Amino acid sequence: MNVELTRFRVKKGKSERVDEDEWLKFLNENMKDVLVTLEGERMFVETIFREHLNQLT
Repeated sequence: MNVELTRFRVKKGKSERVDEDEWLKFLNENMKDVLVTLEGERMFVETIFREHLNQLT
C-alpha cells in the first residue's frame, strides 16, 4: 500500500466552499465521475485536513 500526502495552499475565499458543504454537494451530484476518477488514480480513500499556520490564538 502506498500513502501519498500532498499539501496545497487554499486560495483566499475558497475555503468557504468547503465550510458550506458546497464541495460535498458537488461530489454527490457527480458521483459517477468521482468514482471513475478515483478508480483511475487507484484511490480508495481521500481525506482532507485543514492546517492553519502562523495564526495567533
